[in-house]
Order: sequence, then C-alpha cells, then structure tokens
Amino acid sequence: MKVFVIGPAFTPHAREFLSSHIRRLREHGFDATGAPDLLATTPQALFVEKETALRKADALLVILDGAQIDDGIACQLGLFYGFMLQDPTKKGIVGLLSDERGLRKSAHGFGLNLFIRGLIEACGKIHTHIEDVLHQLEAWRDNSATP
Repeated sequence: MKVFVIGPAFTPHAREFLSSHIRRLREHGFDATGAPDLLATTPQALFVEKETALRKADALLVILDGAQIDDGIACQLGLFYGFMLQDPTKKGIVGLLSDERGLRKSAHGFGLNLFIRGLIEACGKIHTHIEDVLHQLEAWRDNSATP
C-alpha cells in the first residue's frame, strides 16, 4: 500500500522526523514516501511531483505538529481528499500529533483548525502515537477497517 507522508519539512530536524516515520512505515511493509524523498527545486516541479505522489498514494499520513497547519500541508490535505472523492479505492487520511502544544489540548480537538480536523476525521483519525498510526494503516491495508 502506497502511503504519502506530509508534514513540516523546513528544518533539518523536521526533515529527519519525517524521514524516521517514513522508515518506520517501510519497515512495516508500506511503500512510503514523503517530502524528504522529493527532488524538485522549482515551484512548478514541486507541484507536479507532490500532485503525482498524492494521486498515486492509497493513504495519506499527515504530521500535525507545530503551532498550526502550514498552508502547503492544508492544500495537500484538500487535494488528497478530492482524489479520495474521485477514487473509492483510496483508504483515508491518518494524522499524527505528538507536539506537546496540541497534546495539552487533546480534550478540545488538539487545538487544530476545525475544518482541518473535520476533514481528517471524515475519512480517518488523529493519533498521538506512531504505533496507533501503524495499526490504522495495517487495518486499511488488510481491508479490516474503514475510516
């Protein structure tokens, strides 16, 4: 199952965090890719590369850490959701939030933008541990659960 991983990727630490989760997914048998794997260096090339990756993905993992969702991440979420509406074989969107700022607000929707939270929960779930993300993706891969 192809999983595209999106999240903050503007610092070396953030890219390593994304890369570590991509490696974990690959260790569990997923065909996982994400921003650290992309090679584009122009806006047009980056759009084509990400749009293609999102279109080919069966599921989307979004890292929700940070003070708020980046505009590029929000755009990619919407694009993948649109692809889901056109392609019923797509599995869903799973969110991972491990940032203390969001975890402190877990009883109140993690402090996420309501529209973003609603979009993710319409076709998946938000988790606070990578192990729970892996279980969700494995269930989708094995067709034993729906969003």
